[in-house]
Amino acid sequence: MPAVELRPITVANWEEAARLEVDPSQADFIESNLWSIAELQFYPSLSGYAIYARRTMVGFLVWGLSPDDNRPWLYRFMIDRTHQKQGYGRAALLVLIADLRKQGVPELNVGYHRDNTVAAHLYESVGFVPQGLAPWGELMARLDL
Repeated sequence: MPAVELRPITVANWEEAARLEVDPSQADFIESNLWSIAELQFYPSLSGYAIYARRTMVGFLVWGLSPDDNRPWLYRFMIDRTHQKQGYGRAALLVLIADLRKQGVPELNVGYHRDNTVAAHLYESVGFVPQGLAPWGELMARLDL
């Protein structure tokens, strides 16, 4: 598994993160990174991270406490199209999970498009348990930490 590091989104790297793109076949499954970076400015309970493999930014994620239910959610998770299928997604999720466990976060929830079988497989492969359909139409999964 490749080594990855999560680094906070800052003034120094937000533009690079905004330029990352998923494969065109995945475009309907996730908001743009620019949208997510804008959300980070207005929701202090969210944290955004660039996913790096050595010096190269390969992905982006946002997690935080939901203002609706005060539970921890993985809001955005993506690997740039040029770096997919190389193990970076799984590696980044495992780093995030380890970091959240150290912080004492009890669980992590995620919602994903019902046609996104790649995401479903990835989340289940690291221990997320499907929770059914959310009121907003996505499939949900939870990982007890």
